[in-house]
Amino acid sequence: MRGGAGWCYRGGMKLLSCLVLMLVSVLPVCGQMRTFASVKGGEIRAEITGCTDTVAELRREDGKRFTVPLATLSEADRKWIAEWRKTHKPYRVQVVPSQKKGNTREVKEAIAGSVKGNDCWYSLGVKNTGLESVTGLRLEYIVYPPGNSGAMPVPGSVEVAEIAPGKTGQAATAKCFVPQAREVIRSGLNDAVRLTESGLAGLHLELWIDGKPAGVMKAGTVPEDAAAALAAWREKQTAPAALPEGKVPEKMIEKTR
Repeated sequence: MRGGAGWCYRGGMKLLSCLVLMLVSVLPVCGQMRTFASVKGGEIRAEITGCTDTVAELRREDGKRFTVPLATLSEADRKWIAEWRKTHKPYRVQVVPSQKKGNTREVKEAIAGSVKGNDCWYSLGVKNTGLESVTGLRLEYIVYPPGNSGAMPVPGSVEVAEIAPGKTGQAATAKCFVPQAREVIRSGLNDAVRLTESGLAGLHLELWIDGKPAGVMKAGTVPEDAAAALAAWREKQTAPAALPEGKVPEKMIEKTR
């Protein structure tokens, strides 16, 4: 079991993951280094990482990013950028998951009887740090409880409303009931049971934009097969419902009329 390498940072209850996402139709995901010229004759070697109707975001070979007004670039570069925009749709999204916990409550189970625990979930702050609005964003996830809690992982998905540049959208996972940990304290002839609230172990989250996979994020500790488990859940959601034996689909009936 492991978290996402290099993507997740733990600080108390808050986990930070930065995802740089780029969807392309034909050209490669990463831009190519090229020489851009200004109308005054100056040149700079960089790759384009984003663009709006008025500015282009460039990244130099040393990694430094900056924006350039399109009006200051040569006519040839402006035409090249216009073509680039037709096949590239760059997004830069920062996802900040924060673990939440509800008040203690009791649930009745067939075998264990009454069990005390807490509803736990992740609040998701989705910040658009790119130059264009992000639309069509869907988050699919599996919330993992502690392995020894007896609780089951909770898969799900949530649609995120359009996020303007520089703004943050809000979303949340489904809740997972996590039983409180039981500790038996022995003192002489009497034993006492101490209950301790537990939190979530981790989160596996996948981002989809306009129905296309756009990024993966892991927070905390998740199983190696988390991606496969989410894919299996997704397939069940999209699979057509089974018809009763002998039942003919309505579309087939229409075709035979």
